[in-house]
Amino acid sequence: MIDKLTQFLKPFVNKRVSEDFLTSMDRNIKTIAGVDITLPDTKGYLQVFVFRVKDVYEMLSVLAVMIFLSVVFIMLGVLRGMAANGIVMAIALIALTLSRYTGKLKKFKDQFQRELPDVIDAMLQGLKVGTPVESVLDYVSKSKKSIVTPFLKEIVMRINAGESLRDALDNVSPKTLSPDFHRIARILSMRSQTTTDIVSSLERLQENMELELETKIISMAENAPIKYTLHIFVGYVIPFILVIVYPLILMIFKFMGQVS
Repeated sequence: MIDKLTQFLKPFVNKRVSEDFLTSMDRNIKTIAGVDITLPDTKGYLQVFVFRVKDVYEMLSVLAVMIFLSVVFIMLGVLRGMAANGIVMAIALIALTLSRYTGKLKKFKDQFQRELPDVIDAMLQGLKVGTPVESVLDYVSKSKKSIVTPFLKEIVMRINAGESLRDALDNVSPKTLSPDFHRIARILSMRSQTTTDIVSSLERLQENMELELETKIISMAENAPIKYTLHIFVGYVIPFILVIVYPLILMIFKFMGQVS
């Protein structure tokens, strides 16, 4: 049956897009769960309810289980005359599953982007006095306490194991989930550039990142009242109405019908 369903959906699915999506999600999960890069507060897996997720296929399996349970909740709600409750339970179950992933992903990316400019600054200090790139990476990885540091340590480890600087940067950069780190990797791996060119390129990147962070902070401050109002309404008011008020109204009308 699954094979038939797959064949039916195949004409409607862009294979390249789906493969890119799965590859991207797999990379995200492995990074934020600390599967192939040791990060603070990670266990080597992502805890979703009672399930331990280590890659995209395990996440899809968990989602499949949640969708099945959601269908069960909806059917039970319909059979008991409380369809709205079943739908609410189903939506909440799937939302909680996805929020575990998206919440961890957003937290990691935000923290990485906040701390990356400071790491660039530490690199610049070494490069400006003529220290080789490999030595700068080694020094920063040992002296800087940051979420970026584990990635620098892996780059240094790969170089010490015999990989070239370019290969080490290319292999580790995708794990950071940061386009800005990709740019840093390209800048550092271009041996044709002089140290002055590398410093200049890193300084421009650092300035752009700091400007983006400043703009983001100002925007968040301006939109804070609307954001918090929306979160309160969606996160508390609507669930309260659907879970508490709606069943209560049904009970009142049922009681009034019995009395009359």
